[in-house]
Amino acid sequence: MTGSNADTRFINASAVADSLASQGWSIVVSPVEVTASTNTDLINYFENTRARTMILRVAHHQTAGRGTHGRVWNDASESLLFSLGLPSLPAAKMAPVPVLVGFAIAEEFQKLNVPVLVKWPNDLWLASGKMGGILCEMAAGPSIVIGVGINLDLHQQPRCKADMGAAAALSSIHPLEDAVESRTFWLLRAVSAILKSVGEYMRKPSLPDWSRWKKFDFLVGKRISVDNNAGQVETGLYSGIDPQGALCLRDEKGARRRFISGTVRILEAS
Repeated sequence: MTGSNADTRFINASAVADSLASQGWSIVVSPVEVTASTNTDLINYFENTRARTMILRVAHHQTAGRGTHGRVWNDASESLLFSLGLPSLPAAKMAPVPVLVGFAIAEEFQKLNVPVLVKWPNDLWLASGKMGGILCEMAAGPSIVIGVGINLDLHQQPRCKADMGAAAALSSIHPLEDAVESRTFWLLRAVSAILKSVGEYMRKPSLPDWSRWKKFDFLVGKRISVDNNAGQVETGLYSGIDPQGALCLRDEKGARRRFISGTVRILEAS
């Protein structure tokens, strides 16, 4: 895996490493100007090295960025693209992590007056559209790779994939006066929030208490359809997230349905 502080100018990697170290996190920071996918980089890293060190892979651009279910993640004109590799984690506790990461970022960004919400299972939304996404994948170890992509600024005429809908960018709330400074700042806030939230969860015997994050849940009070991407589509009223991180809804007959993965579409508010 290539990339060093010397060959990247899109982020202040030294400041990132120093700040995380001051918080007690020992993490290898690996920036690269262009790569196919930061998630793929770390999956290969853990497979080839069997490393037991946390690592943060940050890219300016991706040529083959991925979303869930094999969808393509297109770079905006300015993006925050990173993957956080956490080794030696119990596989039995992995299921709720993607949702947990989303709520951790939303909670942190709302402290900075960015009204971002989480659309289950792994999308970050502003009122104007999708601002970012999360992709968590298992790697050798067992390890988990947490990939995050956030639009900092959009092209003047962005082209959005059908699954993405309307795109939104952080610059609509906080104009980017200095892209390097902004990318470094938001990266640190996101990574620090993820490490704190996931770390707390991994240390506790219990599953997350999702009620804590209800105010950050984009789907509350909405009628939705859920496609499990295997031919099953259900419609009904969103009824929250269960302890394992699965989406629950009440269908038209009042029966409770549970989805561990899928694509959600908004029908109307209740």
